[in-house]
Amino acid sequence: MDILDRLAVYSFVEELIEVLFDFSGVELFWKIVDTFESKHNPQEELWHTLFNSPGYSALTKSEFSQEKLQNAMSIALDPKRAIEAHFSQDASIGGIVSHFQEVVKRRMELETLFDELKGKSANIETDIFDLVVEYLPSNIEYPSLDIAFVFFQRDARGYEWVVIDGLLALELDSQLLTRLIAHEYHHQCRDSILCYDKEIVRPEDQDLMWVLNQTQAEGIADNIDKPRWFYGENPVDAYTEFVQAYRDEVTVAETTLQSIDLIIETGVLEGYYREEIGKEVREHLPMSGHPIGYHMTQIISKANLFGEMIETLGNPFEFFRLYNRALLILKKDGLSESTLFILDDLETRYC
Repeated sequence: MDILDRLAVYSFVEELIEVLFDFSGVELFWKIVDTFESKHNPQEELWHTLFNSPGYSALTKSEFSQEKLQNAMSIALDPKRAIEAHFSQDASIGGIVSHFQEVVKRRMELETLFDELKGKSANIETDIFDLVVEYLPSNIEYPSLDIAFVFFQRDARGYEWVVIDGLLALELDSQLLTRLIAHEYHHQCRDSILCYDKEIVRPEDQDLMWVLNQTQAEGIADNIDKPRWFYGENPVDAYTEFVQAYRDEVTVAETTLQSIDLIIETGVLEGYYREEIGKEVREHLPMSGHPIGYHMTQIISKANLFGEMIETLGNPFEFFRLYNRALLILKKDGLSESTLFILDDLETRYC
């Protein structure tokens, strides 16, 4: 995109993009904390209000159990359950319990951060646009950007609301936090042009479709934040091992993709059910597709196919075909005919 096109798009986006920061989940969490510290149990109405705040509502509608989060909060915050909290570290919710305990210990730092962020929401759209525009097709309509800060684990999600964990936001510098938000916003933009409806995918195709979609979505979005974060200076101590694991997986990504290709080829030739093939492929996909997808974007770019990759952003099948083209351009072995057949078949079925 040349400078005149960029300025034209920016002018359009500046008029239409709306950025909203929501801190209601944080404020209600502090009310839960204060209630427990006053040696009372929160009323059911307070719990209900908490989990209906935008951030917690998005989390519990999509992948987190309200019962699990509420139980973890109760164990972590109720002084009467201190012994239970101490021994919960190896339980299934132990990590979440310790996360909530750390939140309470760092409350003053967090409140200072949120006070600072409240003054930035009106100015962040320029930074977000600058980060995502290179990775979005030219004709896309930019949705509003709604960002909810809550506490759940050191992570973020890009649902209808972008959901950011407060502790993670605290430990990232302002530039990395902006990049993380841009990464999640990219998911929202991409979902708005996705060529298929996730709700109508047949059970036998769900694993394969998840792998294809995840790999493209995370691979392209990782270009926004991972070079500066995972290949720069990581400020989040809790991510040290994860960052190294990501880099290790990127290093062996070509071999991993060859293994996945072989799983599909073997399954097709031996007449396995599509569901069996998909399950095995998903089991072999590391880190929800992040490092594999990121590697694929580097190969596609190296073969001078970056523009096509971005203009076909809503089509995960084309992403894998572009990777295959890139391999051939770079004089490497391409994907098997079986894998290419399945890509075409799934695209015909759903797009």
